[in-house]
Amino acid sequence: QARACPRATPSTPPASPTAAPSASSQPNRVRLAIPTARRKANSVRRRTTDSLQRANAELAQRVAERTGQLQEQIAVRERVEAQLQHQVMHDALTGLPNRSYLLERLTWLQARLQRHEHRRFAVMFVDVDRFKLINESMGHHAGDAVLQEIGRRLLATLGDSDMIARVGGDEFAVLLSNAQTLEAAMRSARR
Repeated sequence: QARACPRATPSTPPASPTAAPSASSQPNRVRLAIPTARRKANSVRRRTTDSLQRANAELAQRVAERTGQLQEQIAVRERVEAQLQHQVMHDALTGLPNRSYLLERLTWLQARLQRHEHRRFAVMFVDVDRFKLINESMGHHAGDAVLQEIGRRLLATLGDSDMIARVGGDEFAVLLSNAQTLEAAMRSARR
């Protein structure tokens, strides 16, 4: 005993004013929404790009300023190091090379002599006689002035590659870096 049920037929509900818009009006809204979304995305992209460019420019400016500061500090440090190096290797009173500088130069010349036997050098020591008498009778200030003048006069007699050093109180050393013969050294000593 089966009962037959009446077949339900699909029916379309009546359109109501509050119902969703029809499929035919949806494409217009989608078409309007896409350009607006693109404009917003482009605007955000432009603002982000501008912001990054400003940040990069500010960073580059800060890097340039800091680089300038560091270069200035390096230059100051190099000047100080050069000044310290000069003070370590030179006599404070006369400004001439000191014993350490002389020994360093002698070591270099000895190494050169081993490589080139024909490149000889000579060393002469100059001791100021009766310097103690000058210091005691005229004072240390006058003695210092005499030592400075002796250094200037000895320096004036030297060639470009030669050197004079103050190695002690009233002692100087003259280094002739290209004295090939004893006679050449003697000629320099007579000057």
